[in-house]
Amino acid sequence: MSRCKQLRWRCRRGTLELDLMLLNYLENHYAQADSEQQQAFEQLLELEDTRLMAYLLGDQCSENQHWQRVIESMC
Repeated sequence: MSRCKQLRWRCRRGTLELDLMLLNYLENHYAQADSEQQQAFEQLLELEDTRLMAYLLGDQCSENQHWQRVIESMC
């Protein structure tokens, strides 16, 4: 399975809203992002849905500056 297909599969989550936000970033920003941002996005995909959703909705801020940059570009 190609890297893009793997990431696309990992973007499929428990809620439509989360799926759309992650897929939008993957399709529109990931390829142009630098390697640190790409790695940060992949790390964000490892988080549980509730924590990731809290970051994306602004209920919590990540202390990881690389994650926060990616989160801000998703919102």
